[in-house]
Amino acid sequence: MTSAVAVITDAVRSRLAPAGIPDTGSLSRDAAAQLASMLGTLTKYGDASVVAGAMSSRGEAGVADLRDILHPWFEGIVAILERGVRNGQVPEGFPVVVTAHAWMGYLVYRVVFLQQEVTEDDLAVLIGQSIP
Repeated sequence: MTSAVAVITDAVRSRLAPAGIPDTGSLSRDAAAQLASMLGTLTKYGDASVVAGAMSSRGEAGVADLRDILHPWFEGIVAILERGVRNGQVPEGFPVVVTAHAWMGYLVYRVVFLQQEVTEDDLAVLIGQSIP
């Protein structure tokens, strides 16, 4: 049996995907734009309790849906960081995937689990502390 939350999630999934990957020439601006846009996705249909409630009410299926919705955002962050390596904005060997996981984990933890607002200043500190 399909739940109402599952039907709604499927219906809005395409509206939750990133529109594109920012490319301003600045790694920090592109990363901040991608993360800010992802934050908008997490709160698009209300505050973070909507995401947390949908996830917890559906158990493992809810977790899988959230993972599937957030994966394109993760791929965008990886692409931005890899472009930074290619452009010399971060050193060769920079932990791209670990950094992308850390940024995503920070946002999901703060927004979904703590239900706290993440500000532009928070994003600037997060990015600034991660990029050498």
